[in-house]
Amino acid sequence: PADPSLLKAKVHYCRSCSSYLPSTEFELTSNSRVVGHCRRCKELDNAARSREDHTLYRALLKEIKISEESFNDGSRIIYLFQESDIQHLIESVWASQSVLSAAMELPELVLVRWDRREQWSPWNCVLLTRDEAIAHEQLDSLERVSCIQHMYYVCIVCELGEYPIIRMHSVLQMLSRLFILEDSYY
Repeated sequence: PADPSLLKAKVHYCRSCSSYLPSTEFELTSNSRVVGHCRRCKELDNAARSREDHTLYRALLKEIKISEESFNDGSRIIYLFQESDIQHLIESVWASQSVLSAAMELPELVLVRWDRREQWSPWNCVLLTRDEAIAHEQLDSLERVSCIQHMYYVCIVCELGEYPIIRMHSVLQMLSRLFILEDSYY
């Protein structure tokens, strides 16, 4: 064109691809001050982003909140949790499996209080199947658990790292010296 200022008004610079493109390649709104990224860069960015489905974790969090309301003990820490926090607890701490049966079907697993007398918290919860959770809630006290090794396993799983079963044998031997275990696996 004869006047370069007309060309300047119709061409914009994309900061992502470092290209000068016509204004039709940019999404402009009536209140935008800066042009931003072109359509192609926005499409690439959208396609490159990973997405996670938190539907199961959202349902589990809702279930925990409902069960905590029934305790009526002022437990509020669960209301600070988000789906990603529950996902971390299940995947990183409990390895996505029930502590008793090693069941891994996520829709069948629930996080329940380990000690019902204490408020729900990440350090007072255990991942169990729904049937195991019902049985766990019917226990009078944790000391009366018939398979006491599971109780110790739950207490030390966070401290032993990724493979607690490997070191479980030595821990059970040490505990057997301190306590009389009902069932011995070693």
